[in-house]
Amino acid sequence: PFSEFPNAPAPVGNMVALMDVPLQQIEQDRQKRVISGSQQEGFNVPCDKDCMHVELAQGGLQGALWIGKTQLVRGGFGLLGQLNGGKEPAGRHPFGDGFKVVVESVNEAQGTATLAMYFRICQRGMPDLGCSPYFLGPLPLMVVKEKQPIFVGNAAIESTPQVIKPSQIEQPPTAINPTTQPTDSRLSQSTTEAVRGININQFAQAIEAVESTAGRLPGDGGAVGPIQCQSSCAAPLGRFGLRSDRTDVQAVLNQTPGGQEILSKIANKETVTKEALLAAFPLDQQRQIWESDIKKIIEQAEQNLSGTPLLERVGQIFFGGKAIPINAQISNVQGTTVQEYGRQIAEQYLKINLTGG
Repeated sequence: PFSEFPNAPAPVGNMVALMDVPLQQIEQDRQKRVISGSQQEGFNVPCDKDCMHVELAQGGLQGALWIGKTQLVRGGFGLLGQLNGGKEPAGRHPFGDGFKVVVESVNEAQGTATLAMYFRICQRGMPDLGCSPYFLGPLPLMVVKEKQPIFVGNAAIESTPQVIKPSQIEQPPTAINPTTQPTDSRLSQSTTEAVRGININQFAQAIEAVESTAGRLPGDGGAVGPIQCQSSCAAPLGRFGLRSDRTDVQAVLNQTPGGQEILSKIANKETVTKEALLAAFPLDQQRQIWESDIKKIIEQAEQNLSGTPLLERVGQIFFGGKAIPINAQISNVQGTTVQEYGRQIAEQYLKINLTGG
């Protein structure tokens, strides 16, 4: 399929192994030999159930396991990082960040494994919405047979998975009942601003209700996601996974007691407690930034739309980015299509709007 790309993907690294055997389950504890995962969790993510995988051979990769799509790992960042519940199939990036290579299926009887590509959506710049997890796919890549070479890219066995401390454990979000006022007093801090006839706060509530019901929000207001370091270190913060390297997030933290200490700890890959984050970056300020992001998404929607079609389209852009076709049938791993997601958001918004939420 590389011949169909406008620019053929370039390999990253030079590690080549042999596929020893494809298996549906891990036969014994081999977690220290896993070489798959995600950019957010690292590429030694253990697997203890539904561990379809291929076992590799040759050199430093002898016995290493590449876990397949049945294992979901954390992915994405920023507002778009909330798509698909912040999850993507385990895999590797032997051809860079353009797509993720995933073991899509294995056939033990025939001794084969099918590799596929998964893609993501990014919106950087203004507004900076981050990148979604790699969940758009699969696009078949190749079928590998036992004892055939398989390109794995960079270093053989990467660093061990990040250990999440108790203060970093994400709490399951609670579904929002739009007919009652949540206990965080959100409405007292919200805006009644409307853009193109859409109440920003009510639309934000609609998205939050749909995402919460599906279990696709990062956590509560004190949640601190995994620290990711490239040229500098950053982490998704709070209820909406707002990255700490955003200028608007830093502006808040730099002006509140304890905020600069939080930025310093993230820069040094140190633990930030839930209590410290909530003190320096309260939920109402998190929500104001999130609603500002949603306002920008509303402004991106096609100008010839209004009413329910506009509501649905804004939901679709939130789900898949501005470039996603209207009413597209592309679905996430959970089977929700772009069109269906837009319909859910519109219905939830109209319900909230009707009750005066």
